Amino acid sequence: MSVDQLVATPRAWWGAARVRWDVPGLLSKGTLAAIDQALISVSNFAVGMVLARYVAAQDYAVYVLAFSAFLFLAGFHNSFVLEPMSVVGPASYRHMLPGYFGRVIALQTVATVAIAVLAVFLQLLLPQGTGVSADVLYGAGCAFPCVLLFWTMRRAAYIEGKYVHATLAALIYNVVLVISLVAVYQAGSLTPSTAFLMQALAGLFASLYLWFRLGVDFRADADAPSIRQISEQHCSYGRWASATAIVHWLSGEAYYVAVAVALRLEDVAALRAVQNVGAPFAQFVTAMGLLFLPRTAVAFADYGTRGVSAIVKTLVALFAAGAVVYMLFICIWGGSVLRLLYAGKYQAYEYLLPYVMLYVVLTAATQGILLGLRAMQSLSDVFVCYCAAAGTTLAAGIGLASLWKLPGAIAGLLCTSAVFTVVALVRYRSRIRSTNSNA
Repeated sequence: MSVDQLVATPRAWWGAARVRWDVPGLLSKGTLAAIDQALISVSNFAVGMVLARYVAAQDYAVYVLAFSAFLFLAGFHNSFVLEPMSVVGPASYRHMLPGYFGRVIALQTVATVAIAVLAVFLQLLLPQGTGVSADVLYGAGCAFPCVLLFWTMRRAAYIEGKYVHATLAALIYNVVLVISLVAVYQAGSLTPSTAFLMQALAGLFASLYLWFRLGVDFRADADAPSIRQISEQHCSYGRWASATAIVHWLSGEAYYVAVAVALRLEDVAALRAVQNVGAPFAQFVTAMGLLFLPRTAVAFADYGTRGVSAIVKTLVALFAAGAVVYMLFICIWGGSVLRLLYAGKYQAYEYLLPYVMLYVVLTAATQGILLGLRAMQSLSDVFVCYCAAAGTTLAAGIGLASLWKLPGAIAGLLCTSAVFTVVALVRYRSRIRSTNSNA
């Protein structure tokens, strides 16, 4: 069926869409992606839960702030490596992916060495006796390159359709991390720094597994893309994405810094402990994004906006419905969940759970829209969405946190997510109309 026929007859398009969805195949792949992300979610959740439960609230708050800085820097890696891999790779190099991955991983290795050297250098600059802050910096510096390498190798497995290998790598990451955490806890050495070091160890083992299982080609074949060509494409894609990473951090993670400045470190720990309850569903949405971003990019390349719209509408409905079900579960049994996770340590904050879950619903539904914008390589629109969210954080969120403490911080998060959702929907519809008018 030609593209003209698809555009001319909506019924023909929907028939073709049903064929391209390949429901049984997507269910199996979606199940693997969900298991994969669930394993990563369990491991990350376990780190947060163990620290929140067994270390002092101040130490857990230090870990939360360090991890927030970790995510801020990882946003640039996502902008220049991971997202371009999911969009540029399938669209431009679908017939030469092994060579493409080889060059991307070579660039990743250079970045990894640079980050490791920078972390050591910063550690040496710190004065002696700075205590836990220096230890956390050292641990986070070790974790950053190892975890980033694992993320890159795992994304390559997704793009090649090797979901089994990605899932097994996630299992390796999970097992190594949990066993090592138990070991350091039994040894009485559990600290924010050792938690980061255990994540580094887990990322290294999982990366080594994927290294040997993926068909990565490092040979300089004439037909393979050059490192310079890939760098230019990734940098072109990542310009907007990197700016987006900054405002993305401001739209959410900045609340931890605001609470730390306006309130107490213990309040930072409480905010993160409550938000941890919604983390599993957020990780599920991330897994589905990993699965569908390459497919949506190919659908846009082959069928234009109609291909994107069919996938985006379905994902928005699925994400929103799933988030509502999860929200109802937490609203009913949230108190029991908190007692189970933290042994009553943060039970006083149970009243915040419904509002945190509402934030999860809004952000989950919006992820489908963002996936469509990214698949169309409309990073400027994604940037505008996060700018609006960051502006809301700076204009209202921080003030609400200062005025009403933790409830104010949650209210700020809800305001930020509501503005983000509205702007994302407006920009997505505008981009669809603009693309159709220029076709």
